[in-house]
Amino acid sequence: MTSSRLPLPKFISDDENKQQPDDSSIVTSDGRVRSYPHVRGQWTTFIYSEVPCHSLIHLTDYIADYGDNIDLIDDIHVSLIRGHHALSFHQITPFISSLRDRLSNCQSFDVYLSTFKLFTNDEGTRSFVCLCEPKLQIDSTNCRNSRLVRDKIMKTLDEFKSAVKISTGDDERFISDNSETDEFTFHTSLAWCSPESNESAKKLITQLDELMDGYLKININTIKINTGNICHTIDLKS
Repeated sequence: MTSSRLPLPKFISDDENKQQPDDSSIVTSDGRVRSYPHVRGQWTTFIYSEVPCHSLIHLTDYIADYGDNIDLIDDIHVSLIRGHHALSFHQITPFISSLRDRLSNCQSFDVYLSTFKLFTNDEGTRSFVCLCEPKLQIDSTNCRNSRLVRDKIMKTLDEFKSAVKISTGDDERFISDNSETDEFTFHTSLAWCSPESNESAKKLITQLDELMDGYLKININTIKINTGNICHTIDLKS
């Protein structure tokens, strides 16, 4: 029997790594749905920090055994931006250079992940079980460092007009990121499912809440920029 489940999400799809003719289609040849039409020479851009695999082993093992059409994410990371961003080929080098300059004096910081949430993408085709940092109004050196890094990343993205505008529904979903109205929360996506399995995912979240003892501390000392098929690295000060 042939499975009708969607393919496991990746940072970069094969289609996006190829120079394709301009078209306005939002459905790829294998039936996947894009949030926005493909544009030749436009490279999807992700900014994130890696998560040590051992730090999540008790959670990922539990999710792997849970089953029920919920699958682990292969490349677990802490997202540093929200929404869809893309750069033209000629923008990539100056973007990386500008971001590197802006972050040159920024200190590393910690994120404290302790809250599980279920997010659905803008197309309504995939849902994600995420471990998030709670919204706490704490004025500390660590919080100021994290906000500074975020602000510099968003200013650089805005400078290059990278945000891809997409329409959203009434549900809680990832939307294009603008720094002045941003309600971004540091998070890592642990698993994904189709929206038909959302009720099962919510039950999983309840069980993960019981497993979570305190918080997971992740030190953000390296910024990864994945644009096109190339990954760039920027180190923050220790």
